[in-house]
This record gives sequence, structure tokens and C-alpha cells, in this order.
Amino acid sequence: MCKFIIYITLLIQSTALFGQWTVIDTSKTHSSGVLFTDVHFFNDTTGIVVGFLDANTGVIIKTSDAGESWSKTTVNSGLLAICFPSRDTGYAVGYNKSIFKTIDGGNTWIYQNAPVNPLYWAYSVFFINNDTGFVGIKNGPGYGFLKTYDGGQNWINDTSFFVHHAHFDYRKSSNILYAISGGGGSKSLDKGNTWVNYNIPPYTNTSVSLSFINDTTGFATLTKNSGTPCYNYGGLIKTKDGGQTWHETPYDCGGVWAMDFPSEEIGYMVRSGYDTINEIPIFIQGLIYKTLDSGKNWHRMDSMANYNGIPAGEKMICTDTNTCYILGYGIIFKTTNGGGTISTSVKDTIKDEINEFNIYPNPNNGNFTLEIENFENTTIEIYNNLGQLILKNNLIQNLTTIDLTKFSKGMYFVKVNSVNKVIIEKIVYH
Repeated sequence: MCKFIIYITLLIQSTALFGQWTVIDTSKTHSSGVLFTDVHFFNDTTGIVVGFLDANTGVIIKTSDAGESWSKTTVNSGLLAICFPSRDTGYAVGYNKSIFKTIDGGNTWIYQNAPVNPLYWAYSVFFINNDTGFVGIKNGPGYGFLKTYDGGQNWINDTSFFVHHAHFDYRKSSNILYAISGGGGSKSLDKGNTWVNYNIPPYTNTSVSLSFINDTTGFATLTKNSGTPCYNYGGLIKTKDGGQTWHETPYDCGGVWAMDFPSEEIGYMVRSGYDTINEIPIFIQGLIYKTLDSGKNWHRMDSMANYNGIPAGEKMICTDTNTCYILGYGIIFKTTNGGGTISTSVKDTIKDEINEFNIYPNPNNGNFTLEIENFENTTIEIYNNLGQLILKNNLIQNLTTIDLTKFSKGMYFVKVNSVNKVIIEKIVYH
């Protein structure tokens, strides 16, 4: 008997159904078609959200009362990212190479002229201080990105280094600047003058967020369009050595979107995934997960970031371990008590096995790599979806390449047998 994957939209009519996440009413300041893309909070009450209606219409809304009311500024370019290195000075970037600067806490904004083609997008921005900052450019120019050392009076189009600049993060304590994109990562120890590059799991092509919880341990969410059997496939990747190596906590289907760590131990993420009702997989958008142990275990929450059929997850930011915001299409979700409770109706906990067992890419084209730290006295067995053993090998190194192309496409199970543990991972060959 065949099982059909059913895609459903959750229709929620009341904010009370969100449990511990409430929907902030911003309807007086913008059209419902606005996509909120980034947010910055100065403290518990004052914050700024940016977004766009289209490429030529950007929206900036500001609150001073924790989202109870908002003031609005409209600019002539859609906005994609925002950064405030100090309370008064901030930068917003977006379509048409647009860079805007404020020196009064976001009340007024001044256009900055950037030395690139107007067709390019400015899609990421990060400032170490009021004067030193970086802007990632999409659709060009080459491998370059923009940087300034005088608060935007002059912008330098730096093409001297290949920099993956979709997202930035800065560790002030050690003066380390990190950057990442779907193609890889970059790292600078001298405030962006020189860079070194590092690899990330090779199957990814879109970077969604980046967050370092200390000088060496960081997380990034990445996703790709993979077609059948998954429309979107996403994973959370983690480094414990300052970006030199990254490992993945994989998910079968669904994209991993927003993510933030307000402390070293506590983190949140939003993703799409599957639940099972009467043995039928149901695709759900806007699932919220929380970790209490630095990403070793992720627990699904009772609440979801989904309102009237519209999921959120474009961006997440937490001002402390209990207060977080999630952005979406005309929607802002907020919690003030850590997101509520762990789900009791759905036993959904994602365990981080990356220290000992990692498979990529997954899904794959029949070729994949098995990475394991302790390979001594370890065997690998692969079973088809009928439970038949089709391959068995002794591991002789940390990285092992497996070729399934002589077998039929479909679902397989990889079983790793070590001295004191057995781990089983599902993979998809399509």
C-alpha cells in the first residue's frame, strides 16, 4: 500500500493558539505583503525591523515599547539586512546596491553611494564599530564585497580575497570576524583586511543564518532545493574549531531557516518538517525547536510560527534567553518566557551525533561520504528499504566514500557498528 505525502497549511484563527508565542500587530504601519527580513533590538523595549514590499519599496519600522506600537519610515529600495554597531549609528542595505545610514537611532536615514552597478543587491551588512564595516554584494561584482573604514564616507570594492559574505558574525573578545555563504566560509583576524577560507558540507547552496556562541563554537543553518522526494532539504551545521571544519546535523526533508543563540547553552531555530498522522507524513511549516545544551539536543516546542496559514522564519533574534522575535510576511512573533513548553504530544527531539557520525550529502545522487571520528573496530552496513543487507565494509579511515549507483534509487539505511554503540541513519538516493 502506497503512502502519500500530504502538504497542509495550518489555519490558526487566534493568537491564543500559539501558546507562548504571540503575534505583534504591525498592520497600521505596513501592507500585509511586506516581507520582514531583519531585526535589531537595542534593549528589551527598543528595536528596529526592516523589510520590503518590492525591489523599489523598503520599510523600516521602529518600536520603543517592546512592539506595542510602531513608527514607520519608507525608503526607495527594498531592504534585506540591518546592523547597529552602536545605539545611534546603524546601517540598512538592500536592492539596487542600496546602503542607508542613520546617526539618530533609526529616526532618519541617509543614502550612501556605493561604487558598484545599481543592478547588484546589497544583501548583508556587518559593522565592527561605527566606522569599520562590510557589505555583501549579490550578483556581482565578481568575488568582491564592500568595506569602509570611515563610517561609509568611502566604500572600497575589495576583490583581493574570495570572501563568503552572505552572513557575518564577530567575536569581539578575540577580534575574529566570521563570514559564511552556501558555498563556504571565510575568517579574518585583522578586521577584514585579510581572509582565509574554509569548507562547509558540500551539498548546501544557501546560507540562512550564522551564530557563534564562543570563540571557537558556531552554528549555521543552510538549505537547498533538492526536488523529489524533498522540496527543501536543510541542516544545521556546527564547528568546534573556529570554522576550520564543519559537521552537519541532518534532517530528512524541510528547510532550516532562522536560528539564534542568546547564550552558550540556549538556542532556538525555526524549520519546516514532517509530522505523522495515521501513518501519513504531513508537511508542516514554522516548527520551533529549542536547545538547552549548546545544540546537542533540539526539542520541538508546542507553539509554531504560523499565523492564518502564513509561516514565519525569515529571521530570528533573541534579546535574552527568554525573549525572542521571529519575522515573516507581515508577521512578527514574540515570546517573553522562553517559547513555552517542550511538546508533549509530539516526541520530536533531534540529537546531535556529529561528534561521531556524519553523512553528506543526504539526499544524494548515489555517492556519499561517511565521516566518523573513531573508526577503529567499526563496520558499516547498508540496508535497502526491504531490510536486505546490500553492503558491508570495515572502516579503515575517518572519511569513507560509498557508491550506491549500481542499486536502485530510493531510501536506504546506514548502520554503523562500533564497540559500544550502534547508530542507524536514513539516507535518500535520488
